[in-house]
Amino acid sequence: MVQEADWYMVTLYDMTCHPTADWTINFFTEDIEDFQSRWFKLEKDEGRKERFLRSKSGTFETDYYGVKEAELDIVQRDRVTIYDEKKFTLSNTYFWIENAVGFRSHLHADAIELQFKWIRFKSKFARVAKVKVSGLTHHLYIDGKHKFSATKCWSNPVMERLGDKNFDKDYGLCDSPEKFAENSFVSICYLPNFFFKSERKLLNDTYKFVVGKRDLLVLFQDFTSC
Repeated sequence: MVQEADWYMVTLYDMTCHPTADWTINFFTEDIEDFQSRWFKLEKDEGRKERFLRSKSGTFETDYYGVKEAELDIVQRDRVTIYDEKKFTLSNTYFWIENAVGFRSHLHADAIELQFKWIRFKSKFARVAKVKVSGLTHHLYIDGKHKFSATKCWSNPVMERLGDKNFDKDYGLCDSPEKFAENSFVSICYLPNFFFKSERKLLNDTYKFVVGKRDLLVLFQDFTSC
């Protein structure tokens, strides 16, 4: 069931970059005012906020070290084609993520809710997802014993903490993830999960897609500790 809707793409410098290489990341939203309100509470860089506002007001602006390519304009609007959408719920899930320099973290989540959409935004064909996760922890295996510790969003500030927004309790290492049940997050926008080279490849993906560990690695990369 193909639908159309007005969406925005926000293109920002990707804070997960390798120290010797730079790139940008695209975030997608139906409501730019909601994105701005929530992102401004999470983003600490006032310069980025100012660049965002200038772009939103119609002034061409990028977040990529002065590069002035049109496709990098921070706020872009388009009549988006939505080809399909699917929802998945995962329970008691363990998975690996890693940052740009290969540092790996093993995470545990009590529950993960994923809302995927397959879209075309201008010339981009993409699978994007909104994420809600509860009870997110780092999982470690030390001296033959399972240990858990608190985790937080380290990189791109697009994951909003739920419940106790000031949750920053340091329990150290615990034998069970139960103490971190309230450590929950929701994405403030649609996160990119995969880009396709053509509409045909996108449509093929809608038929066969199931959530894999690679998808979780991409969607949770901002939680990689460093």
